[in-house]
Amino acid sequence: MGTVLMKTCSQNFRTGLTHLFHKHQAERRLGVGFAASPGPKPVTNRRATPLPFHAACEISGLTVIEILFVVTALVFVAFMLLPQMVRVSSRAPQITCVNNLKQIYLSFRIYAEDNVDRFPMNIGTTNNPVVNEATPVYQYFQLTSNELGTPKIVICPSDSRVWATNFANFGNGNVSYFIGLESNENLPQTMLAGDRNIANGFVAKDRILQLTTKQKVRFTDEIHLKQGNIALGGGSVQQVSSARLRSEIIPNTGFASNRIKLP
Repeated sequence: MGTVLMKTCSQNFRTGLTHLFHKHQAERRLGVGFAASPGPKPVTNRRATPLPFHAACEISGLTVIEILFVVTALVFVAFMLLPQMVRVSSRAPQITCVNNLKQIYLSFRIYAEDNVDRFPMNIGTTNNPVVNEATPVYQYFQLTSNELGTPKIVICPSDSRVWATNFANFGNGNVSYFIGLESNENLPQTMLAGDRNIANGFVAKDRILQLTTKQKVRFTDEIHLKQGNIALGGGSVQQVSSARLRSEIIPNTGFASNRIKLP
């Protein structure tokens, strides 16, 4: 009985020493001091020794190769997402421009309800002496100022022009959009308004351009980089290239010559 007890005590002692030894080795690897015995005066911790990078990675559970793989994956994801973010940010001004033209159509439509179903440019000199072909573009928008609410609506975010703070201090320099003099709500394919960066190779007389299917009508680089937005008489707004402007928009208006008034 005594022999068995002695063997058991000896095994427990050896097991305890082995556990203590491994614990001591682990703490040395981590740079932590270890007390040889649980006496009343604990051994002062030794100064931590910095571990090599690969050793720190192994202790943290990741190898150097795994960390490099994670970093590479993150760089790849960022590389893939960056063009999408740039594309979204570059389209934001064009979307705002489309919304502006929709607001302009609505303001003209509301104005027409109070003026014998005519847009401002359809009011002759007899009915309204203020409006005729010589009328500057900004005055058309002044006529619909109550419906527009703010002059900011008539400035495209991509335009270098600045919007006016109110309609009293307002001029062509605060306008980004042309007015289609032929537009009528009964002719839904006519051009009501659109980006002013439009040209046909001729100098505008009294700020009026006459666009035909025989001309090389195009958008310049000034606002949307050879593209533009056109609001039609029926209320839709089209985002078009120069080629589509010539092949689809102008031929379908119903007029051989389409007069637009530039700001």
